Amino acid sequence: MSDSDATLRIRVAGGSIGGLSAGVALHRAGFDVHVHERNPGPMETRGAGIVVQGELLQLLRNAGAPPLPTTSCRVRRYLDPAGGDGRVQRAPRAFTSWEAIYTTLRAALPVDRYHMGSVLSGFEQSPDGASISATIEGQGRVAADVLVCADGAQSENRRRLLPDVASNYAGDVAWRGTLDEVDAPADLVAYFDDAFTYSEARSGGHILVYLIPGEGAVPSPANVG
Repeated sequence: MSDSDATLRIRVAGGSIGGLSAGVALHRAGFDVHVHERNPGPMETRGAGIVVQGELLQLLRNAGAPPLPTTSCRVRRYLDPAGGDGRVQRAPRAFTSWEAIYTTLRAALPVDRYHMGSVLSGFEQSPDGASISATIEGQGRVAADVLVCADGAQSENRRRLLPDVASNYAGDVAWRGTLDEVDAPADLVAYFDDAFTYSEARSGGHILVYLIPGEGAVPSPANVG
């Protein structure tokens, strides 16, 4: 990275996991980066479990982030829709949650670089293409050299950049949810503990069950998700 690159002013629209990951990586690389999240907070827990990937752990290590709250298992269990205990193979994995990833990434980015309740609602490129003037609702305009659009699947900013690109429904439906461990029967918790349980569904698709950190990103007690 050259000295001129290090002074690049970067604005990230969207402060969920994608925007935070970009902000953390860019800050770690030495850029002048600010992340804008439209939600005034606090951010709500979303989705359910997430299988931990090596790229995420590497990003957190490089950024000097605190340890990511996780649960883990030693085996993968394959269930037959017809019944039975299924078959088991050794397959160690780690699991986490949206809340755990979000709070860990937030801890890796300086407070003054993350702006909640901050809506990046528009932008204009300079005539020479060398810079961007971005509009922050209620604050006016800010100058930037790079704009990163990470404001969700329905990103208004990306639509401004790529007005002819539209998403297409792939025909898939996903149901995600969690159950507090304390609300589940003890024998059911014991059955799913230490395993990544998988089953093909009779009508197509599949079902996954594993333990994840509970509310507040606490690994124990966990949630069954």
